[in-house]
Amino acid sequence: MGGLSFSPKRGRKGQKGQISIEFMLLLVFVLVYVTSTILPTIDWANSSAEEIARIGNAKIASQKLAGAIDEISIAPGNARATIKLFVDEKSSIDCNFSPGGQRKIDFNAEMILPDAYNPYDRNCSAIAGRPVVCTGDTPVSAPQSVAVTCRLDAGSAIINGKRFADVIIEKDSLGTVLVKYA
Repeated sequence: MGGLSFSPKRGRKGQKGQISIEFMLLLVFVLVYVTSTILPTIDWANSSAEEIARIGNAKIASQKLAGAIDEISIAPGNARATIKLFVDEKSSIDCNFSPGGQRKIDFNAEMILPDAYNPYDRNCSAIAGRPVVCTGDTPVSAPQSVAVTCRLDAGSAIINGKRFADVIIEKDSLGTVLVKYA
């Protein structure tokens, strides 16, 4: 009698081998899924968090500078303050004081991921072939009677690059506020 043998010992060994092969195939599919779906999502989330932090750091630096200018401008007599500002390497902040117009501190942050979530709801614009740049500003509420001057290098850029910068804000006896590097 040829044909199939239903020996209990032989059948269990075959089943154990089949279960091991099925488990290995399942493990391979799980690893392929993790490397093709989950890991890129984690990398994207990390990049998005870094970009949101970049915008936040630039906004905080502009608020800190605007606040210091406001405080010094209303202080009686001569006044001086030194503040430490930090802005990420792909961000910048600038003084924007137009004569007779609104005075503000502008900030820019470059975004690598064009679809990254922007919690600050700032204007973000893309120019073909260039990264997306998000901009915003913080108004300086110093009285219009107080002259505010920014004497900083590189045009009016206060910070470009990942670094800390000491900035001095001082008011002289004439009431003029000067913003400069320490």
